[in-house]
Amino acid sequence: MVLCLKARESRSLPGLKITASDAGWSSLVARQAHNLKVAGSNPAPATKRLMMKKILFVTSKINGGGSENVLRIISEKFAKLHHNVFILVLDDEYEDKSNKKNIRYFFFKKKKNYLIDSIFLNFEKILFARKSIKQIKPDTIFSFITETNILTILANIFLGYKLIVSERNNPKLEKKKKIWQLLRFLTYGIAYKISVNSKEAAVYFKKFYFSKKIIYLPNPIKKICRKKTSKKKVITFIGKFEYQKGIDVLIKAFFLSKIFKNGWKLQLIGNGSLIKKMQSECKKEDYLNSVIFKPYMFNLDSVYSESSFLVLPSRYEGTPNVILEAVSVMLPFVVSDRCYEICKLFRSSFIFKSEDEKDLSRTLKQIIKLKQSYLNKITKDNYAMLKKNFNEKSVFNSWKDLLLS
Repeated sequence: MVLCLKARESRSLPGLKITASDAGWSSLVARQAHNLKVAGSNPAPATKRLMMKKILFVTSKINGGGSENVLRIISEKFAKLHHNVFILVLDDEYEDKSNKKNIRYFFFKKKKNYLIDSIFLNFEKILFARKSIKQIKPDTIFSFITETNILTILANIFLGYKLIVSERNNPKLEKKKKIWQLLRFLTYGIAYKISVNSKEAAVYFKKFYFSKKIIYLPNPIKKICRKKTSKKKVITFIGKFEYQKGIDVLIKAFFLSKIFKNGWKLQLIGNGSLIKKMQSECKKEDYLNSVIFKPYMFNLDSVYSESSFLVLPSRYEGTPNVILEAVSVMLPFVVSDRCYEICKLFRSSFIFKSEDEKDLSRTLKQIIKLKQSYLNKITKDNYAMLKKNFNEKSVFNSWKDLLLS
């Protein structure tokens, strides 16, 4: 265990009423906007109507995971400001979202079961995205994750809409097929901006593209309601059951530590392709039923409130939202040394060597013995750093500046 202590088309609002104060020239800016000689300009004053934007988000999924949570938070914030928000979903099954005001969903439905889905299915997705873009005519398109970014760029070719791609991991360490790496290199230069949520990713992309094209865009943090409940002997993981997250390392370390003999439980929350494999691995050794599997849920208030520690054993990361959420409710956490951004950002972090189950096992055995007063000091330090670097208002202003400019 290492304890690191380092110091265009805008849509008019239905039923909009113009009051006496709105009808005149409310400012010099409004008069100048009115006097601009643009073909087809309306002689009405340039006021609230020009503020409304059509924003199209493109994502692979809308359920679970860090990027999905970011999408949910940001889309709802823009919708509350009366912007028209559209969400294009390329992989999730249809889910009724009609109750969301100012948010419309477009779900891709696979027409056939292709044997070579890596080619024909993606081509079908590109056509679907292109048709949707032409129908919506967005002011801004914002896409998430490498594969979706590439498909969206290809769909937008010759349409010319403002397109921002978003990378949420460390591209230097992220495991991608060579074809996707090549396509990313060839297509990202077409995008208006490449947004990243870690300094490591920014440094990487600046090697290949102009610095002005790369923009650091911090994660918004989901509000967690900390419940007044006693902590349980529970160590929690929240995330996707994929190779990146290193869940196999965590499970091995937990059994190696033998802390389950003292009543400690490991709670694994999430979905993914490896979940059945991980469940099978646990059955071989978990004779005390000390490992609990739960599907991902959006409301994690009770989970954070009852857990004693959060562990993220990732093999690589950007800036993981789950850690920011844990810090926001004063929950101590353990991360691998491959979570570079987290290790640098927070003065007090419990860090173990990535993919080393023995080191993680030692860390688990040590942290459960720490006094609560010591843990309280660490969590307070981390909380202060979070407030300094992830102020809610300034974070959303960064998103507004990028998407609405």
